[in-house]
Amino acid sequence: MTGPKEGLASIYNLFKEMASVLGLINRKPARYLEDKKAKRIESAGITAAEIEELIVKRKTARDNKDFQEADRIREELAEKGVELKDAASGTTWSVKAC
Repeated sequence: MTGPKEGLASIYNLFKEMASVLGLINRKPARYLEDKKAKRIESAGITAAEIEELIVKRKTARDNKDFQEADRIREELAEKGVELKDAASGTTWSVKAC
């Protein structure tokens, strides 16, 4: 006869096996988030390299006080679901959830 601890262990092991088969726990959380971000970028029709390039162009425009161009670039990225965050250390970006 099994006790409550053995029963819970058995249920937990079954859950892990089923979740693995379904692909729910095959990746580390950080890798899962990276993959999710990559899929959102891909669905927006832009690459990470293109985003970085536009951020550099936007910084150049801001440095040259061409705020209209800087705003245009921000809007272009926003239309593709890319959010920019400006800080003293530089600009970072994230992709909005679909």
